[in-house]
Amino acid sequence: EFEYAQQALNLGSFCYLLKPVQEDELKKKLLEIKAVFEKRQERETKLEALRNQIQDDFPIVKDKFLYDIILGTTAITAKTMQKWDYFHLPQPLKRACVMLLEIDNLADKNSVEEVLLLKFAVRNIVQEVVSQMGNNIAFPYTQDRLAVLCCEAGDKQISLRGIKELADKLGYLIKKHLKRTVSIGIGQIYDSLELLRQSSCEAELALGYKLIYGENSMIAFDQIPHSEEEDNFPAELERELILAVELGDAESAYTALHKIFTCLSCWKSKSPQVIYNMFLNLVIVVTRCATACGVPNWKFIDEKHSFLQDALALDTLQKLENYLTSFVQEAVEQVQEQRTKKSKTVLDQIKDYMEKHYQEDISLDFFAKKFFSGCKGDRRFSLLRPGLYFRRGFGTIATEFEKMRQ
Repeated sequence: EFEYAQQALNLGSFCYLLKPVQEDELKKKLLEIKAVFEKRQERETKLEALRNQIQDDFPIVKDKFLYDIILGTTAITAKTMQKWDYFHLPQPLKRACVMLLEIDNLADKNSVEEVLLLKFAVRNIVQEVVSQMGNNIAFPYTQDRLAVLCCEAGDKQISLRGIKELADKLGYLIKKHLKRTVSIGIGQIYDSLELLRQSSCEAELALGYKLIYGENSMIAFDQIPHSEEEDNFPAELERELILAVELGDAESAYTALHKIFTCLSCWKSKSPQVIYNMFLNLVIVVTRCATACGVPNWKFIDEKHSFLQDALALDTLQKLENYLTSFVQEAVEQVQEQRTKKSKTVLDQIKDYMEKHYQEDISLDFFAKKFFSGCKGDRRFSLLRPGLYFRRGFGTIATEFEKMRQ
């Protein structure tokens, strides 16, 4: 009757059979029910595994979210603020600033394991301290740097003085427990998430002055003197110099540097302080380019270079330009050496791969993706790199080399 059918539906019945029940039909339906339950169980198992994976990856995803925020690659939208809330970050955010910590002399560790262990220990100390002192969050920034986001939310207020005290405490505890030193750069405090990119840039610039002040330094952006003319300095000239150093192109680097000093000579105000600041900034820019290309930091921070004393001893723009030209030449040579080492390594990898897979159809596009996927820029640039490597290493283009190998 209908009441029985209605009750069966309410109880979640799978199907119905008419009397008299056939054995084969009953077996068939029972197997179908079994398959449905197994599929449901499999889905539940996958969902549980996904929940566990999300729980395990939660800290990593949170770190990436914060990194994108201070890098300015994430637009601040309503969805972004929902994620901010999802990660249990300080609410409502009023003001914030970025602090960067760099482990000094990380390259003197003998093994990868020692480096990883040291970074792990430093991060543990930083996270424990910052979590106890207001709404602060620590997360990785680069391989040898940690970022601390100092937030003012609710009744927890922040000040530049308090942030400097936090930096001093971190430096003291790391030195006490790990017998290591860190250098710290502090940006300015801003009242919106959109401006955290500015704060992180300021912290990076402040940290760059470690070259001048030495290791185990705490440098705030407000300590760095600058003028209006420095703010209006044409950024394209600095980018031209950066690109030349990264490419190991000495002639282009010298040309860019000369353009910069030509620009400096046209400034109305040529006070020693302004020129001195620009000199130090160029030293920092060149050094950061070289270290980003794999040149060890200690190549520049040693007894050979004492930039502070050198700058004060050079009393004309021409002498400063000559000094920096020599410094740029040294940096470019170090970059060229690193690129040569890397080139040989990649060439060996390519040659080994082709010897093992010579029967396969291999294109330049394939090599670009396999060996040069980390290249910056568009696809044309990534395709150009393996082409240059083939010409330099094998004396022929990739297609001709492949035919010879076959």
